[in-house]
Amino acid sequence: MRQYFQAISKEMTARVEGMSEFLRHPGMKGAGSEQLIRTFLRKYLPQRYRIGQGKVVDCQGTESRQVDVMIIDSATAVPLYVDDENWIMPIESVYATIEIKTTLSSKSMSDAIDNMLSVRYLEIPSNSIMQAEEYLLEKHRIPFGYIFAFGPENHLPYID
Repeated sequence: MRQYFQAISKEMTARVEGMSEFLRHPGMKGAGSEQLIRTFLRKYLPQRYRIGQGKVVDCQGTESRQVDVMIIDSATAVPLYVDDENWIMPIESVYATIEIKTTLSSKSMSDAIDNMLSVRYLEIPSNSIMQAEEYLLEKHRIPFGYIFAFGPENHLPYID
């Protein structure tokens, strides 16, 4: 099993290094890294989950900041808005958000934390119950928030 995960890590590292060779512009490099992680998650997460990007909204209409990656439950999610690249999803449908950073500095870390907090502080209805497969899943939880940064020296990804 260890060799399998090492092979996956090598594959991601090769993709990041290849992307870094061609994408010098920080915005393009960031968008490429975000897409790389979304593609990876689509490949390895169960089909029940959908991967996207965009904003999260609560029952009061308050929106989060733009998040790089959203993991949602495709069985219960009802998007409020979807286009080719962006979603607006109700907080009840969001399991996790991930912020992707190609360069980890105090400023980029602060920005990533602010994005995660903008989701964390949304109101979650206390009486929200959604049917998921054959059981009722009571939703009183805040979506998980993660920061995924590529190491500055060897581009090996790590989660903080």
